[in-house]
Amino acid sequence: RSSSITPSSPPPRSRTLPQSTLILAHLLCCGHLLLHDKSALASGDFDSSTTSNTTSPPPSLSTASPTSSSPTISSTSSPTLPPHRQHNKCPLKPKLTPEITHVPPLVIGHRGASYNVPEHTLAGYRLALELGADYIEPDLVPTKDGHLVAIHSVDLNITTNVDTVFPNRRRNDKTMEGSKDSGYYIHDFTLEEIKQLKVKQRVEDTAARSRYFDGLFEVPTLVEIIDLLQEWNDNARPYVGLDTQKIKGRAGLYAELKKPAFLQEDAGINVADLLIKEIKNNPTAKEMFLSMHECANLKADEYQVPPLVLQCFDRDTLAYLHKQFTTDQVLSYGSFPPPMVLLLSYKDCNNEDMWYAIQRMNVAAVGPDKRCLLETDEEGLGRDFVNSAKEHELGIHAWTERLETEFVDTDRFATAQEELRYLFCDLEIEGIFAENVDVAVRVGSVACSKDGAQGGGTGGGKEGEKKTSDDDGSKGKGGPSEGTGAASTNAGANSACQNVLFDQSDQQQLATVAAGFTLLGGLLGSFLTYLVSIGCNRRRVQRGTTRRQVRIPTAEIRDENELI
Repeated sequence: RSSSITPSSPPPRSRTLPQSTLILAHLLCCGHLLLHDKSALASGDFDSSTTSNTTSPPPSLSTASPTSSSPTISSTSSPTLPPHRQHNKCPLKPKLTPEITHVPPLVIGHRGASYNVPEHTLAGYRLALELGADYIEPDLVPTKDGHLVAIHSVDLNITTNVDTVFPNRRRNDKTMEGSKDSGYYIHDFTLEEIKQLKVKQRVEDTAARSRYFDGLFEVPTLVEIIDLLQEWNDNARPYVGLDTQKIKGRAGLYAELKKPAFLQEDAGINVADLLIKEIKNNPTAKEMFLSMHECANLKADEYQVPPLVLQCFDRDTLAYLHKQFTTDQVLSYGSFPPPMVLLLSYKDCNNEDMWYAIQRMNVAAVGPDKRCLLETDEEGLGRDFVNSAKEHELGIHAWTERLETEFVDTDRFATAQEELRYLFCDLEIEGIFAENVDVAVRVGSVACSKDGAQGGGTGGGKEGEKKTSDDDGSKGKGGPSEGTGAASTNAGANSACQNVLFDQSDQQQLATVAAGFTLLGGLLGSFLTYLVSIGCNRRRVQRGTTRRQVRIPTAEIRDENELI
């Protein structure tokens, strides 16, 4: 075919074609290696052998030489350490790893599902678990004959019908926390008498809560609560598909010891000792709270919440419990001390010596009144509180989130959902005590945007006083706030929803792939255009040669033309 092309025709680019092909292949190969190395870096499986000899891995990924003076960390715990000093795979505040990149905030069913069912009932605890709570939270108080039961306060009259069942048992000679008080006190009644009472809805200053369940449920014991939790984890969860859940896993018990100092002074009852006694004497509790075999068998991409968390406003009680769980042979064998959480009232948050006292305690987290987090005034609350907790490596489990707007900081947030987004995403707290468990689970399951919260904002202006905490100083209602409106919340939520399926690293990889395909398409298009142009030129040259050969007359034709 080349013989038909005249010398005047442009020579074909036969030598440039392999070079273009090589360039294209080189680009494709480099792009593949780039994507492979990025995914390897993200997963921690970076191999320096895949790179050029002139390119070294980043300093943070390089392997220390055997002669390096830097200390090395063994992957296995030293066999000489006691069990409670070995690596704990079920911390209350998990650390993120290449395998575990996100752990949703813990949802603690505040006294059960207290919005739906009267608090501290077996029905309320079970409903909280069904709605997705990571923990159920009983307030533990002792009876006269030494049994722990779950009820809101040492005064039975707040949440039960004790005044109608035992009208003559009211006492008026109590001195609680320095002030005179009266009521039907739990430690004046035996367990048999307590079981005659029925529970009622405690929150009465809102029309949003139903009264249909009042008088239906009795006061549960700690033993009954442990049995319910064991039945849920072992029997119910597998049938609803939760046994395959890698993050958080089985539900736990988040127990509060109520008024330990008052009970010790007034009745000579040590609530902490009663708790320890019931755990040690209960085979189900020992297996659930002390064995820790499930935590020991966790894989790298799995996280299990601690099966037991103990909380209290009293620092001495937490210190005593931590000592007992680390020194008692039964409590400490094969297990770790349960995480201790110091509860903080709004007044405690304003105490200048609070953090100094906390750093001397063996606590894993603090449980502040949420008003301590929603304020950002000159007193150092809000973000300063969160920063201080993070500096001490403490988790933050705030109380209490309720659905009703009278318990929400409405100067800044239109709904409880928006307030939760601010706590989860802007302040990045690790857990919330919620009476509307389903709402907290739903908000916590939505990923936060990388550049801020799903909702809320910071704001200016003087806070207005809102509802105070519960009557006994325990976890309660919302509080002061700053005003900015909630318009930015919706915008933040929309931007957050865009990141539910793809995070920032995914988007970068998608952009890289898209750019690679765009470049590949451009090169292929240019290459095909080049081939077509070569074909067209060759055909044009062939036709031109043929025409010229026809037009050139021979000698015979010239003679005939001359004759004509």
